[in-house]
Amino acid sequence: MMNRVTQSMMNMQLQRNLNSNLNQMNDLQNQMATGKKINKPSDNPVGISYAMRYRTELTATDQYQQNVDTATSWLDYTDSMLGQAGDVVQRIRELTVQGASGNNPPSALDAIKSEILQLTSQLVNIGNSDFNGKHVFNGQVTDKEAYDGTIQTNSTTLLGAGASVTGNVNVSTANVTAANNTLSLVVEGETLSITLPPRDYSVGGGAAAFATDLQAAINKASTQGNTVSISADANNMLSIKSNTMSVSSSLQVTGGTLATTFLSAAGTLSDLVSAPGKDGVSKYVVAAKNSNADQGNINYEIGTGIYMPVNVSGNEVFGKSSDKDNLFAVLENIINRLDAGDTAGVSDQLGNLDTRLTKLLETRADIGAKQSRVDLSSDRLKDSSINLQSLQSKVEDADIAELITNLKTNENIYQASLSVGSKIITPSLVDFLK
Repeated sequence: MMNRVTQSMMNMQLQRNLNSNLNQMNDLQNQMATGKKINKPSDNPVGISYAMRYRTELTATDQYQQNVDTATSWLDYTDSMLGQAGDVVQRIRELTVQGASGNNPPSALDAIKSEILQLTSQLVNIGNSDFNGKHVFNGQVTDKEAYDGTIQTNSTTLLGAGASVTGNVNVSTANVTAANNTLSLVVEGETLSITLPPRDYSVGGGAAAFATDLQAAINKASTQGNTVSISADANNMLSIKSNTMSVSSSLQVTGGTLATTFLSAAGTLSDLVSAPGKDGVSKYVVAAKNSNADQGNINYEIGTGIYMPVNVSGNEVFGKSSDKDNLFAVLENIINRLDAGDTAGVSDQLGNLDTRLTKLLETRADIGAKQSRVDLSSDRLKDSSINLQSLQSKVEDADIAELITNLKTNENIYQASLSVGSKIITPSLVDFLK
């Protein structure tokens, strides 16, 4: 039995087919206009969830990349400042070596002092350097300078002195053996026990060599940096002096066979001459020596949960105010020693300069290591961004060549539908009235 197909049914079916073709052409035209095959959630519910996740990850990756770029700029600037600081300190060391020579006339010492004064001001400027309006060496307190740039000038320089103990035995012919080579003393509250290697100074070196060897042994034994200077006077008698130049300085020889043999003629230590320390008056006062930079870290997130501290505290570069090798305190000491013509005191500061320069280089090496890590993070983020963009493109982007082909095909189908429809629709009354 066959079903009856009416003209109305044919007309309705034709209309549905034409509308379907038009909707398909509309979708294809929208995809052509936007370049995307997903223009609303209903186009691909599963695909839209992937696309939104990729977009979120791309946004986070772009932010991490911006953080990496900022961190790189900060580290590059810090490295540049540390390089300048290292060059300045190296120049100061060269001048200090020149100033330590006893052959310089007063005019030469004044010239060296003047240059070191200018270099000190330059170091303060480096310590207060800023990047994009933020001071790089003052931790998290980036809106304030870390160091006071004032260099105060008083009327004159009076050198301080450390506590001392002077012996009364001629040591020019001293023969140190295992029976007389021990020494006990207390330097600035630190108890030291020394055993000097056996040596017959009567056949080589004399009193000067004895003083040099004993000084080296004492300074090596100190774990707190309480060093001494030992010299032999015109009568070849030893004098031990603390390098802590203050009225609070303390030094005491407490025993040992070396003390009773080569320091005390009486052999009881009661005849040793002790002198207290005294404070000095500095003509030049570098205010930056009393400054302590903030030690807070400035962190940049360069990955999910990965934070990179990019700043360096000035305390690591120039030293804390309490450090023996605080760079500004050392420079103040050198300047005042040069002003007073004390070349031996200038020479004593070379060790502090060397330790501070070593710490500065170590800090710069740490910055270099951070730069390498940030560079690797940047490469990883770029690779990740490319991969996410590729995945996003596969989900969202339309294949233009395929779209053109499909659109042309649908246009042909639509035209064919119109042509067929014109033939199956029954002529109207108007057609008979022509």
